[in-house]
Amino acid sequence: MRVLLDECMPFPIIARLADLPHQFEHATKLGLAGLPNGTLYHYALVHHDVFITNDRHFRRSDVYPVAPTLGIVFIRIAPCTTESVVAPLRSLFAGTVESTLIGHRVILRREGWESVA
Repeated sequence: MRVLLDECMPFPIIARLADLPHQFEHATKLGLAGLPNGTLYHYALVHHDVFITNDRHFRRSDVYPVAPTLGIVFIRIAPCTTESVVAPLRSLFAGTVESTLIGHRVILRREGWESVA
């Protein structure tokens, strides 16, 4: 899966997940930092399978809906540091199949994750 991390996510997460069989990319490294949320969302729709963010604006399913080709993972872990989110992300991406994420909205917490409407 191609996975895009929002600019608000710690950049070192990518290195800590590099051994997983997915392609993790960071919005800042792709030159997408500072873009309006709508522009970033449409970029993710075209180029990625999963978008990871802790930006509360992306909770609005009427504005940023999941699509058959894009899943959205909301990080609900505070503080959102590399150390606090790597283990839950590793568990999510190592233990789920693509169809569980792509086309779904997922909330990720320290203790696990849930798919929501």
